[in-house]
Amino acid sequence: MTGSLTDRWRLRRPFGDIDIELHPASVDDAAREASVRELQHLLHDFRFRQPEALRAVPELHARMRGLPGSLPRDELHLHLDSGSSRAGAIGDELLRAARAGIIVLRRREVSAVVVQLDGPSQDALGPASTAAQHVYKIRVIDDTGAPVAGVALQLGIDGGSESQTTNGTGDVTVTTSTPGTATFTVTNLADIQDKLWPQWAKPVADTPPVADQVYSAAIGQPMSSMTAPSDWLVKLVLTRPPIWRVRMVGMLFDADKCFLIPQALDGIRSIVAMHQAHPAAKVLIVGHEGGDEVTAGPDIALARAKVLSAYLTSSPDDWMPWFDADKSQRQRWGVREVQLILSAMSGADGKPLYTGNSAGVMDATTTAALQAFQQANGLPVDGNAGAATRKALVTKYMSLEDTSLAAGVQPVAHGCSGHSDDTLTQDGLQPDDRRMEVLFFDTDMKPPPSGDTSAAGSPEYPAWTLRTVQTVDFENHGIHVQIVDNQKQPVALATVHLAGPVAEDTVADEHGFVSFWGLVAGDYTVQATSRTGIAVPPTKITYPTAKTVDNARALPSKAKAAS
Repeated sequence: MTGSLTDRWRLRRPFGDIDIELHPASVDDAAREASVRELQHLLHDFRFRQPEALRAVPELHARMRGLPGSLPRDELHLHLDSGSSRAGAIGDELLRAARAGIIVLRRREVSAVVVQLDGPSQDALGPASTAAQHVYKIRVIDDTGAPVAGVALQLGIDGGSESQTTNGTGDVTVTTSTPGTATFTVTNLADIQDKLWPQWAKPVADTPPVADQVYSAAIGQPMSSMTAPSDWLVKLVLTRPPIWRVRMVGMLFDADKCFLIPQALDGIRSIVAMHQAHPAAKVLIVGHEGGDEVTAGPDIALARAKVLSAYLTSSPDDWMPWFDADKSQRQRWGVREVQLILSAMSGADGKPLYTGNSAGVMDATTTAALQAFQQANGLPVDGNAGAATRKALVTKYMSLEDTSLAAGVQPVAHGCSGHSDDTLTQDGLQPDDRRMEVLFFDTDMKPPPSGDTSAAGSPEYPAWTLRTVQTVDFENHGIHVQIVDNQKQPVALATVHLAGPVAEDTVADEHGFVSFWGLVAGDYTVQATSRTGIAVPPTKITYPTAKTVDNARALPSKAKAAS
């Protein structure tokens, strides 16, 4: 949702934004029925964990109840169990409010690729003109507002047909003695597209075109015949082929690594849903690296894009080399990645096979989880993460529900460095360079990626963003922290308190690790107390960092023996 806690705001939705109003002055029956219908769609998406709905439903409920701007944690974390009785009760309450006219939802449809307006009737035009001459005027512009010369039009007037080409001001003008309505069709679409690509390096015009009648048609799509009443100015706006985007930001990977953590899975489901909405689209995955990473650069950005591509296409063989010894220690996958995969797997009882903080230590809990996985999948039950077990784990991880593109779809992976993004959805969130963007091209990928990677200043990425007509955002914000003493030894089972825009209390695992999720941007203070009650001096963290933070806490030397 955008805007502050007011009585009117807009919910960004993949298939048409929704304007929402609380306590409207008047509501008729048609508006109530439409509101209930739109709300039912939203609640359906909420139950099936669509990311935008997971954020929107608790916020809508909070606004309706007049809660303060800082939502209670039980409201914010409904997404952890969107099928719970509590979530169902909130849905029922919202529906009652819509039926009572307390909430009004109005859909703002996404513009069709070709917007065909019916020609006005003679009654709408008024009595036939008695003037001796009548002018049929058609002006063709692009979506920057610039005129387009050289557009070939086939016009039909009073049963006749003639060909005209737009001049330097984008105009075609025909003067006859016949009043009425002409039809016109563009006949050289391919030539127009090639001519307009340089112009589309500019942003879309801020103001809509003004004319008696306006048509809008996207290049690359079938274009229907249009009508031009005599003595009217008719404008045809040629728009750039659209790009749809899913943008994933926050903690999707550990610092310097390219393993997709389980918390990114709902974002991957958003990608799959977007492609289902545009099944013919060509898919480009653009990876970005964080400026605070040791391995920052286009190579890790490309590696992340390739890893996501392999996940979406269920290609486990592309993941296996990341476990190999030839990878640097900083980037190599190992026990932590095995634990993360196990945490996304369910056992016979429906519970996760692994529930720890994924410390990267092969302990008894991890061994037991591996044995359970091996037993369930016909593997030798030895509790070791050998090559066969790793391959089986990755294969299962890639086969989770609603996380794969349709068979035969092969995304293009591209690494992009030095292009920041400051248009994220969460109010006040700082730009986070470590992100993934999946672009869906309605036509050819233009401009095409210049190789596997591109650096700061390259023109392709800005050109892609200028063509983006819709963005679905997925955000996963968190930190993974280890509590250590002054000898860099883990402090097991320390009590940890996070204070800041989000507050939380937890206990470190036996390896000193804690994870905090659901963070927002801002300054945080982390305080820890050892099992013996020794308080640790507070340490400040500025989020977003979107990475694993080591040495976050240094216990005084006097605590060493006790800890």
